[in-house]
Amino acid sequence: MNTSSEPKSRARRLASLVGVLSAFLASCASTRAMQPTAAPDGVEVRVLLFSGRPDPTFVLPEARLAELTRALNSARENREFQGETVLPSRLGYKGFLLLNPARQAGLPTEIAVYRGDIEVAAEPRRFLADGGALEQWLVERAQEAKAIDERALQWIRQR
Repeated sequence: MNTSSEPKSRARRLASLVGVLSAFLASCASTRAMQPTAAPDGVEVRVLLFSGRPDPTFVLPEARLAELTRALNSARENREFQGETVLPSRLGYKGFLLLNPARQAGLPTEIAVYRGDIEVAAEPRRFLADGGALEQWLVERAQEAKAIDERALQWIRQR
C-alpha cells in the first residue's frame, strides 16, 4: 500500500543525494583549481588540427628558441594582411599556436602560424609573412616530438 509519506521520503533522499553529489563536485573543482600548473621548460606549441577533441601539443625546448627567434626575425612585415587573425575559422587543420606566457627568450606571449602568415600578439599586433618556412619548421618539430603521426601530417599537407 502506497502512503503519502513515501513520495516525501523519496524526495528527501533524492535531495540529500543531490546535495552530497554537489558538495563532492565542488570539492573536486576547488582541488583542481588549487593545483599549480607548471610552466613548460620552453614554449608550448599546439597543432590546431581537430574539432571536438584535444589538439596535439608539445613543448618547443629552450634549446630551440634561438631558431624560433631567427625565423621570426627573418619574416617580413605583411602590411597587406586584411584579417583579424591568421587562424582560419574552419574544420580541420588551422595552423600552429605557440604559447609563451613566461616570455622565454624574449619571445612574444602568443604566436599564430598558418600557410605562410604569422601573427604576433604584441602591442600592437603584428602580421608577418615568410612563405611557409616557420610552419614547415614547426611541422618538423612536431614530428620530432611525436606530437603528430603520418596521418596527421597528411591532414596538414592537404591544402
